[in-house]
Amino acid sequence: MKIKMNEGFKRLKGNYVFADIRKKIAEKESKNLIDLSVGDAAYPIAKVVGEAMKKAADEMSGENFKGYPPASGYPFLKTAIKNYYIRKGVEVSESEVFVSDGAKSDIKRIVELFGDLTVTIFAPGYPPQYDCAALNNKKIEIIDLSKDLFVPNVNRVSEKPRLIFLCSPSNPCGTVISKAVLKGFVDYALKTSSMIVYDSAYADYIGIDYLKSGGVFCPYEVDGARKCVIEIRSLSKFASFTGIRCGWSVVPSELVTGGMRVSDFYTRKLSSEFNGVGYIVQRGAEAALSTEGEEYSKIIINIYLDNAYSLAKLLKTRGVKFFGGENSPYVFFEKPLSWGKIAAFDYLFNKFGIAVTPGEGFIAFGKDYARISCLKRKEEFFKALRILEKAF
Repeated sequence: MKIKMNEGFKRLKGNYVFADIRKKIAEKESKNLIDLSVGDAAYPIAKVVGEAMKKAADEMSGENFKGYPPASGYPFLKTAIKNYYIRKGVEVSESEVFVSDGAKSDIKRIVELFGDLTVTIFAPGYPPQYDCAALNNKKIEIIDLSKDLFVPNVNRVSEKPRLIFLCSPSNPCGTVISKAVLKGFVDYALKTSSMIVYDSAYADYIGIDYLKSGGVFCPYEVDGARKCVIEIRSLSKFASFTGIRCGWSVVPSELVTGGMRVSDFYTRKLSSEFNGVGYIVQRGAEAALSTEGEEYSKIIINIYLDNAYSLAKLLKTRGVKFFGGENSPYVFFEKPLSWGKIAAFDYLFNKFGIAVTPGEGFIAFGKDYARISCLKRKEEFFKALRILEKAF
């Protein structure tokens, strides 16, 4: 008898969308091609971050060498994360913070925490949500976001215990979940003994005006959330850590299932399979979350948001249906009828030399849509904008 592969691989939907796009870009071999597909950081890390990492590297080559880090993160970074939340008016304990190498890893580990249950995913959505659940052989329910203007609707979820993925601002749709909508999900989770995984990777892109008018920066601003929500955060699009890899999850002490704290299970899981994020990276993350580091990040984030606003303005003038364009570095647009039957990616890629991400690559329900990433240097993005003016 031959060893069988994980049956979950049969449930995966083709190749990972960004791997396919990178392959097409490499095959085109065009110096003039502009890549607005993969949401990668365009600006370097802050100087204060680089200096902190250099200092840490010097320590590692001297008497202050560090070996294995704590699986859940060094105390100095946990304190920096706590202070980051305090500046936003949110209380989080260091013991509730679990430092990681990024959101993908956290999604996988959190899915694996739970046994035989249904994982509910709103799509279009972040592909690892589906892939990690499929590879863990979980039951998966996919709910069509397009029926609700790409904002999750709790009324579409049947009442039984489940693990629910939410992402705000949404990747790929650019939409933001209001405090009222999140409260509905929290009430649902408490009523049904469900858990919510809340992906806040782009929360720092939410504008002050939206927050004042009913937006939410952190899920724990909602009453009851600490009893049912695990939050995931990333420094990738906040501090240009896409090539460095660092983020964290918050697992509140009030989160209990089967009479035991979920954080206890998570601690045990990490100690078994994860040797922690390296010291040099964690010192860099600490600097990124300092006042100086955050001020630098705000400057870069505002450039990305200006890019998105300019694109949204163009699409409005052309009468193109789209979502995002504010509070998010992404714009999710519907292919204009004038483009005919050709797919949005092919139309822009082959005719105008611009790569975007096909909407159908985001799990499901993205047909005839595409995502444009505005995470580009200002000059390069405005070069793309001049081309997009001709395309639309």
